[in-house]
Amino acid sequence: MKRKINALCISNFKVVAGNWTEDGNKIKQESIQFFQNLLIHEDIQDAGDFLDSIPSLMTEDDNSRLEAVPSMEEIKEAVFSIPDKTVDGVDGSSGIFYKAC
Repeated sequence: MKRKINALCISNFKVVAGNWTEDGNKIKQESIQFFQNLLIHEDIQDAGDFLDSIPSLMTEDDNSRLEAVPSMEEIKEAVFSIPDKTVDGVDGSSGIFYKAC
């Protein structure tokens, strides 16, 4: 059993400087420091250059149409395009229910 436990322990560790250590406290400190560095949040002061490098896949016209509130006619068309005998959705209602409203 002791052999299994030893196999699961870290006995040596390569520190940031590139040296190897067998000191348990040093291994602990270096491990903590490594994961803390992964989680550090640094504010981006000027993201303009970065954002400019991302290609635009939508035109302003496409974006405007996606953001537009649908008209009552569009909503009515969408509701009445639902088949009457559909399986109830997560809200428990079928197409007939919505058409009756």
